Formats: sequence, structure tokens, C-alpha cells
Amino acid sequence: MKTNPQTSNIWLIRHSESSANAGYSTDSSKNVPLTEAGTEQAYIFAKKIKSQPDLIVTSA
Repeated sequence: MKTNPQTSNIWLIRHSESSANAGYSTDSSKNVPLTEAGTEQAYIFAKKIKSQPDLIVTSA
């Protein structure tokens, strides 16, 4: 992706599918694995990132 130094790109990214949000039960809220689909989603997005972002904002 070409960028103009005078502009900013903002990406809004939601987390990949996990066993918890796919409807599977889990015994931990801190260590929830990605599903096979979630792993593929994360891999596809990771390939789209060409450089390290200047800022990452997360919510919990």
C-alpha cells in the first residue's frame, strides 16, 4: 500500500474467531485458543501488514 506522508491510514481490526466466540465452552477467559478459521484469519491479515504500525490501540 502506497502512503502519502501527509495522510494517515486507520485500520479497524476485530479479533479472529476463537473457541469462545464460536460457541465452544472454555474453562479460561485468559487463554482461549483460536479456531482453525481464526488461525487462517490471523494468517491472512498478517500477510497484509507491510510495515510496523506507528500506533496500536487495543481494548480489553
